[in-house]
Amino acid sequence: MARSSDSDGRCRCNCHRVCKHGETPTNLEDEDTHVIEWTWDSSLKSNNTEIFNNSLDVRFHKHFSNGTAAVRGSLPLTSHQHYWEIKMTTSVYGTDMMVGFGTESVNLGEFSNRFCSFLGRDRESWGLSYTGHLFHDGSQRRICRSFGQGVTIGIHLDMWHGKMSLYRNNRFIGVGFSQGIRGKTIYPMVCSTAARTGMKIVRSCSFPTSLQFMCCQVLRNYIPGDKDVGEAINLAPGLKLFLFNNLDWLLRPYSPKNLSDTINKIRKRTLKFAQSSTEEDEQNETSDGKRLCTDIVCAETSNGDGDHTLF
Repeated sequence: MARSSDSDGRCRCNCHRVCKHGETPTNLEDEDTHVIEWTWDSSLKSNNTEIFNNSLDVRFHKHFSNGTAAVRGSLPLTSHQHYWEIKMTTSVYGTDMMVGFGTESVNLGEFSNRFCSFLGRDRESWGLSYTGHLFHDGSQRRICRSFGQGVTIGIHLDMWHGKMSLYRNNRFIGVGFSQGIRGKTIYPMVCSTAARTGMKIVRSCSFPTSLQFMCCQVLRNYIPGDKDVGEAINLAPGLKLFLFNNLDWLLRPYSPKNLSDTINKIRKRTLKFAQSSTEEDEQNETSDGKRLCTDIVCAETSNGDGDHTLF
């Protein structure tokens, strides 16, 4: 299926301003209440990019496009935990529009005269395309369905373990990358090939890799995905407020109740299968076991919105 043109900013899919790859814009919480620790760096951007609104917004290719424009964040990320959110403020279309990150060696103007999926072309950058594909070191794989105008993509960068996790409109998508990140100095980045397109930093925050944070991760893993961790356990009001203000993106529900019920049923089937399996019939039941494991992976990595994580 052909994509819309990059050059003139007009969407040709008769979708009334929202590209066929997108969806109805979602109004999340008040964006002005979120923490902003870094913004776009006006001194480190390619041509055909315009930064405004206190360096929170970036506009690509103001009039027309003949290549790929990119910009990076103002703060290097070297250790601990980092979370930021990027909102698609305009139509999303063209060869590619991407969010991600890279090292300081990334040449932001390298493809100013060429349309490409810029982030992830080599080992120095990692990117998520609006098509739902992850890119790194010249390879790509699908992690979710495509997204469009109004969607907010969240990125959790765990520099302690060298792992990146993705969120979409406050719902967990999955682990994007888990290799090649640890020990490097990273900068958030975005890019676009499409004319008159834009993105906005909604939140940018960091925090230490503490016992408190790791406990919250464990609680999120054990409490069903359809439940809010803060509501599922009895917390002191002050602690609950602190966690909500700082880790709401981690603790909020990320899947509908029927998905959690499906996962629990599959787990019970798997346990029953494991207990009944013997050495004599193990070979005959191998195919059944693989099918059950596949069911678990598909169910646990779905966010209830059609997205699946591919590890």
